[in-house]
Amino acid sequence: MKPTLIGQQLLNAGLITSEQLQNALKVQRKNNILLGQLAIEYGYLNQQQVSEINRYQRRINRRFGDIALQRELLTPLQIDILLCEQQSRRRRLGEILVQQDALTQEQLDSFMLNNQLPSLQNLSPLSRDILQHMQALFLRLLHSHCRHTPLGDSSLPEGWQNHCVGLRLFSEAAPDRELRLGLYADSDCLRPLAARFMDVDEEECDRELAIDACGEFLNTLAGYIISDSLPQELNYAPTPPGVPNTIKSYHEELQQAVFVAFSCEFGDGIIIIVEGEPDELGA
Repeated sequence: MKPTLIGQQLLNAGLITSEQLQNALKVQRKNNILLGQLAIEYGYLNQQQVSEINRYQRRINRRFGDIALQRELLTPLQIDILLCEQQSRRRRLGEILVQQDALTQEQLDSFMLNNQLPSLQNLSPLSRDILQHMQALFLRLLHSHCRHTPLGDSSLPEGWQNHCVGLRLFSEAAPDRELRLGLYADSDCLRPLAARFMDVDEEECDRELAIDACGEFLNTLAGYIISDSLPQELNYAPTPPGVPNTIKSYHEELQQAVFVAFSCEFGDGIIIIVEGEPDELGA
């Protein structure tokens, strides 16, 4: 079970141990409310309908929402509402750690205050546009919500480059205004995210296929960025997505990288944005 970003920061700061973090993660996952339970609570389905979907789900290994949608028991809007509610009820890791006496509330409050992350409003207009497009694609293609939180360098998980896919958006008319995008997710998040994107069972999705699928997701995101957020007269074009060594150099070389964490039902990940001539690109 992978650490969440806040959990990794608390671990790096020496405030909790690895064992305490893993125990808290187990509690967090165990207490996640199921979509079927929420559907009953909202009055969308009854217990018999949920039980029938669960039985069918065990036989064919498909998502609850997909089966309910196929049987016309739930609408896409209702599924979106349930997913949003499911995410909002997810217990915060810090709260669990305090309840387990892994650290005190005062320690947690002090850590959060001293490590306060920048607001999304402090990002450039182009970076905010990119995140909005990403949220829209999560809803449209993955039927899932994602939340964003800007990160500092110290928050990046060790070895993140090994699970990252990236591409460049370039313009021959303005080569100094290149835009680079990267998408990081470790194996616990990568495979279910990719399987949902390709609409296949997670067991069919090995690491290589998952990386290819995330590259295609990034390529789709790039298409919306070129269409809606970049100057049309510059005729931007994307490079094929891949896993280049230059992902690591995004921050080291340009010192302009923005790292933004995303949290969704599949797990946590990071979107990396590097703007060339950032003051002009967002114009």
